[in-house]
Parts: sequence; C-alpha cells; structure tokens
Amino acid sequence: MQVVTLPELERLRADRRSLEVDVATAIANYLLDNEGALRIGRMIGSMVDQVLQLGAHAPPGCDVDGSLICKQTSFAMWSICGQQPGLQGVQAVGRYVAAGPGGRTEWLTVCSDVIRLFGELSESALAQSIWGAALGKMLDKAQLRPEPVYGKPKVNDQGWGHRDRNDKENPAVMQQPFVDIPRQAVPWRGVEKFSFGDRSVIQTIDWTFGLHIEGGDISGTTSDSIAALRWAGQDRNNALSQLIAIATMVPQGHHALVECAWPLTRHGYMDYAIGFYGTLVLPGMGHDALRATLERFDADPRNLHLLVCAGTGLSQMNFLFDKPDEIKAYRQVAGIRRAYGFCVGGRTDVKGLQNMLQAGGATTELASRLSRWG
Repeated sequence: MQVVTLPELERLRADRRSLEVDVATAIANYLLDNEGALRIGRMIGSMVDQVLQLGAHAPPGCDVDGSLICKQTSFAMWSICGQQPGLQGVQAVGRYVAAGPGGRTEWLTVCSDVIRLFGELSESALAQSIWGAALGKMLDKAQLRPEPVYGKPKVNDQGWGHRDRNDKENPAVMQQPFVDIPRQAVPWRGVEKFSFGDRSVIQTIDWTFGLHIEGGDISGTTSDSIAALRWAGQDRNNALSQLIAIATMVPQGHHALVECAWPLTRHGYMDYAIGFYGTLVLPGMGHDALRATLERFDADPRNLHLLVCAGTGLSQMNFLFDKPDEIKAYRQVAGIRRAYGFCVGGRTDVKGLQNMLQAGGATTELASRLSRWG
C-alpha cells in the first residue's frame, strides 16, 4: 500500500478520465463490429417510426413539430445527418440509421440521440395524450427511478441530484480528454453544465474511490435508454444493446462511466465493480471477446485502485492499493452496489469499508492504516 499526495491524486484522477474514455470507446467499437449493431438499428428504427407517427396523427392545432421536436436542438444527430430539428430531420435520421453503421462511431451517437429524443417525447403530456397506450413500458419508466436513487433536485433543493452550472458565478469548464462533438445550439455538454448536489451519493463514490469526475449525478438518460430499448423489444437475456449508453455518453462527456453503470447494474444488465472493467459484461451472457478486451484495461497503468479521505488536513490518508492481496480485498468494496451503500447520505461509511476490507483478506498493515482513517 502506498500513500498518495494530493497533487499526485489529481494526476491519477485525470488518468482515470482518460482510461474510461478508452474503455467506452472499446465498447463502441465492439458494438459496431458485432451483429448487435443490426439489432440496435432495428430498435432505433421502431422509435423513429413511432415519433413520425406522433407527428402524422396529431390532432388539429397540435404542433408536435414546433412544440416538441424542434426544441430538441442540442442533439448531435441533426448536424451529423445535415438536418435541422423537426419531423423532416427525423425522417433523414431514420434513413441514416437504416443505412447501417459502416464502422462509424457517429452512427452510435445518432442512435443514442434518437433514444434521448424518444425519452423527451415520452415525458411530454402532449405526446402521451396522442400516443395513448402505445408507448407501453416507456411510459412506465418512472418505475426505473425510485427515489432517491434517480432523484433530481426540486426547486431550491440541491440534496440528491445535480444542479445547474451554466451561470456567471460558476461558469462551465471544458474537461479533457472528452471527445469533441458538434454542438450548434448549445456549447456545453453534461459534465460541464452540472455540479453535484451536496448529498449526492455519486459524488461521494467519486471522492471515496478516487474518481472525482466532475459531472452529472446518476444518469437519467441511461434509465431512459433502458426503458426505450425494452419498449423496442430488447431481449433481457442479451444486454449488449444496453451498453450503448456507456459507448456514446462517456466519450462525449455527457456522463461519467460510473454514472451510467449504476442504473445498468441496478436493473441487472451488469454487476459493475469500480476499476474492474470486465464486470461491465455479465458472466454467462456471451460476448466473451468484449469481456476479454475490457479485462485488459484492468491491467492498464492508469487503472489504480484508490481510497481517498476527503477531509481537510488529512492528505496522508489517501491510499493506493497496489499489492495483489490488497487489490483482492479492494475488490470486495468496489462493487458498485456495495459502494453505493457505503456512500449513501453524502458521507463515507469508513467503518463499514474497514470491516469489509478486513473480511476480504486485508493485511494487518492495511488494517492498521485504515483504522487511522476512521
């Protein structure tokens, strides 16, 4: 075990950002090269058809195009397809998706944006009144967000969710190494617009495990994706298509990896452990080649297993787990379900971490150092 200084900790966090962009990009490349891309394309096509039906069957005086679709200006799919927001643009997006990926990562971005558009429309009372029962599971997506797990803050309440950073006193800051994507109308991305609420569990996880990727809270867009793909017929026994949220939003900087992995874990599509990237694919679900690719990132020199004390004056309580027995013990607490439990309420359950590490085989030296942390 090593003690990590604060300046070094900042460097390690930056390395983690870079690593997880590479992890997400590897997932994207697998989706493009795998037959799963055809399945994704069919599901996205059904969403496009449903949106077009919404426009075609709107009652007189109901401006679906102008009131709903044209307002969705921040999606990259419009510029990728050379279109303006609107029903005509949706038709062009549908043709683009139907043409297939052709190895283009932009194709996945377009598919992801269709899911986001579908999610936005499903939340509109106007759209729901037109669609009626046609949306089925999509309209039940609130069940995928039990409080406070997916809770967004109420007015003047910055407790559980994230708060707007797009203001003069706290301006947006561009974070690297996120991959630049075209944004014509809105010059920010998720990680630049939002700051964590004071009691955010994800913020506490980021701090405790040395992630500290400034961004949104638990990804509501990922829960939209879960619901939309289920609506479109995604087979629960084949979770590959659900990885599109990570493959597209992490490289764009819309969300950090842990923010997407928690809702996917909670709904059984993976069992993620922080810093153990092979766990992004469930055992027994196939796709062994993808799991093997992701497991190679576990040995990447940027992937260092950290526990961080965020308290002031305690900079010598930041620990790097680098011995095999230490990493084995660390794996016991890095499962995101357990990590969430250790971090509920915005405070790290240090005693719980200590007990779990010791039960996982932590050495006497490690136990002694951790006892000072509490």
